[in-house]
Amino acid sequence: MPSHLTRRIGGENFETEGYKVLREHPVKGNGAVDILAKKPGESIAIEVETGKSEVKANLKKIKDGGFDQIVVLATSPDAINVCHKTIASTDKSYSTVVEMLSWLDIS
Repeated sequence: MPSHLTRRIGGENFETEGYKVLREHPVKGNGAVDILAKKPGESIAIEVETGKSEVKANLKKIKDGGFDQIVVLATSPDAINVCHKTIASTDKSYSTVVEMLSWLDIS
């Protein structure tokens, strides 16, 4: 499933749950989070991962962004494997919960 389609579906999924969705939301330093879903008192950073990008670097850039939760959305079976391995090897001192979903979870 193409990444742009996954972003649209991921955003729509959160919108139906009452979140305001912002795409390519800037984060401190360099870069942006793919999707930011916000409700009063709650913010969720959603990173869409194809398995071809630097998942660990993407998590690092948003971990200190003050988000209540980080969702990693894998777009393919290969991306699922890469994301699982990366999340398992990532520093567990994140104050933010990291959850992984696949395109199947939001379809």
